[in-house]
Amino acid sequence: MSHFNRHQRVSGAAYLTWAFLLLLVLSVVLIATIASGISLGQAWTLATTHQPERYSELYFADPGHLPTYAPASKEQIIYFYIVNHEHQSQLYTYQVMQTIGTATTVTEASVYVRDGQDAQQKVQFIIPKPLQQAIITVRLLHSNLQLSFRSQS
Repeated sequence: MSHFNRHQRVSGAAYLTWAFLLLLVLSVVLIATIASGISLGQAWTLATTHQPERYSELYFADPGHLPTYAPASKEQIIYFYIVNHEHQSQLYTYQVMQTIGTATTVTEASVYVRDGQDAQQKVQFIIPKPLQQAIITVRLLHSNLQLSFRSQS
């Protein structure tokens, strides 16, 4: 019978330890919530409501077939996509920087993309002389998305 009582005391001690740890964690959460300036209701909503991830994509349409070699004086056309997963329609402003030889040109454009949709955009370039290199960079402004490639004549 004494063996059974000792087991109960260990279980009671374990229960008190877990109850204390739970109380400690809840106290820390309460203090952090108050310090952050949001209400307990807002904290509960944030903690229990699924917030969908918001993001955008930027990629070349056919990256395996980008013109790494481009004959001199022949126009090249590449396409890239902007995909909107921001859960609202978005106006995307992008910049295309073309460095061909030693000359650099920068163009800027915008495209409106609905949530869940994509927009295909075109970039044209010509490497005027043989043995010159072109570097094409596309960058979404107000984000950290950027892609680029090199081509040689």
